[in-house]
Amino acid sequence: MPVSRQILDEIRARADIVDVIGSYITLKRAGNSYKALCPFHREKTPSFTVHPARQVFHCFGCGAGGDVFKFVMQHENVEFMDAVRLLAQRVGVDLQFTDAERSEAVRKDTLYKAHEEAARFYQEVLLRHPSAEAARAYLRERQLGPEVVEQFGLGYAPGGFDIMERFAEKRGFSLDHLEAAGLIARNEQGRRYDRFRERLMFPIRDLLGRIIAFSGRIIGKDDRAAKYLNSPETPLFRKSRTLFAMDRARKSIIEARTCLLCEGQIDVIRCHLAGFTNAVAALGTALTEEHAAVIKRHADHVVLLMDADTAGQNSALRSAEIFLDAELSVSVAVLPVGEDPDSLIMKRGADALRAVLEKTRSVVMFQVDVLAAREDMTQDAGLRRVARAVLDTVRHASSEVQRTRMLRELSTRLGIPEHILREDLRRGATPMPANRSVASPEPAPTEPVPREERELLWLMVHYPEIIEFIAQYIAVNHLRDPRARALFEALLRGSDTDLAAAAREAGDTCLNLAAELMADERRIGADGEAAQRAAEAIVIAIRRRAIEQEMRLKTRLRETADGDEKERFNEEIADLRYALIALREGWERASLVLAL
Repeated sequence: MPVSRQILDEIRARADIVDVIGSYITLKRAGNSYKALCPFHREKTPSFTVHPARQVFHCFGCGAGGDVFKFVMQHENVEFMDAVRLLAQRVGVDLQFTDAERSEAVRKDTLYKAHEEAARFYQEVLLRHPSAEAARAYLRERQLGPEVVEQFGLGYAPGGFDIMERFAEKRGFSLDHLEAAGLIARNEQGRRYDRFRERLMFPIRDLLGRIIAFSGRIIGKDDRAAKYLNSPETPLFRKSRTLFAMDRARKSIIEARTCLLCEGQIDVIRCHLAGFTNAVAALGTALTEEHAAVIKRHADHVVLLMDADTAGQNSALRSAEIFLDAELSVSVAVLPVGEDPDSLIMKRGADALRAVLEKTRSVVMFQVDVLAAREDMTQDAGLRRVARAVLDTVRHASSEVQRTRMLRELSTRLGIPEHILREDLRRGATPMPANRSVASPEPAPTEPVPREERELLWLMVHYPEIIEFIAQYIAVNHLRDPRARALFEALLRGSDTDLAAAAREAGDTCLNLAAELMADERRIGADGEAAQRAAEAIVIAIRRRAIEQEMRLKTRLRETADGDEKERFNEEIADLRYALIALREGWERASLVLAL
């Protein structure tokens, strides 16, 4: 549900960032700011700073930063609206929604309650009802005792088609509510029936620990039924973004900055029982970009714990590409043939799995090993196919640092010079669409902000008196980075007093940049003259880059022009060359050709 800018501003005004962050971690005053050990990564020397005047935080160690909403989102690992609710409740701001929005909120609260009550019902059946004896025997066989049932909320859905109808009547829920929750389904004739029957039930929780769905494992032999049955998509549950046990694992994942990805619920439970508490699993579906985004909020590294068979290998490679796209580092831990984490730990103990994890391989080495078993790499054709396949994986890495490391690994493993692999990678890149300008390709937001653009924004933040001067020579189209353009426009509008609020509207990466700029409190002189000289130098640097880029474009266009058009390009290129000469002669001359 959207919240108005006015409500967000009121929450931000009441929720002093020092008080809020100070309720989570210990802050110590350091001049005009506060310092602490960063709660988002391990460190021994405090690099986490909170700035009360600007109401932002920034860590110079890991780069985390933002406003009070961003801190609560990261520390509590919740979505933006959940952070808004938490802060609104803390400072006594009434979130005003429309009647339709309030009705939807009430409906969701009812669905949460229905899931909680159903989980208690299923667990009561598992623990005490005679119909669940087969399920209890299955748990005993898998060495999952009563403490596991309690800890993970396991239950049992008994047989029958109308048990949940009687449950609804007794607990005060309508059948429509249980149908919306996915606990009741309809057949082709429109008749309602219990979705889960004779199944061991695993509650699925969101990041706040609320039950939002169930996964049921069939007990007994029924070739017609799926082994696992999950709740359908509901207002609470999206399979493509939900990971089993993420609510339990998130603290360990944050501390280790590493997520251990398994293939099934019981594998995850066994890992947690053995001390590997950063384990999670997808819910019977392929990994998605949304899954990767959830993990990205908690971790930097994903370890794929996969079966040794062909299906497990292929699944690992597909998953690795998705995680690389999300800027996560990926490694693969291969289990012994015929084993999964549950069976391995049961037979040989936690040390056996720990030994497997100690032998994780990078995705490049893993893929080469897999392909080497399928191709004859002593032959040129086989070697080319392996190199091409791994380069297709490398292409998913959006970070140049990560691509370079992967290419270096591949070069060492295949004995092919790195520059040759890089050239093949470049040739195999996706062609540029025909309608995209070749003059000014926009960098991805994940690339570093150009140094001169960062310095320009820093000056505008800390020396707002020069903004009017800068506006005479720099336009938004002179900046390449989309985050820099968004902050530049906000500063021109006079948003320097609440830059974090303006940056939030442009997205998380923009907010993070704003926090970093505001936290950088270095000075460049005792008076305004130093700032003025710095601004002049940055204006020249940015405009020189723009002029050089325009010259390259016009030079290329001139090659295919003729007649009057070619002469026009010659004149324009001469003017641009004159402008570059003026820029080299100092500000007094440069200002004459740069004024907008």
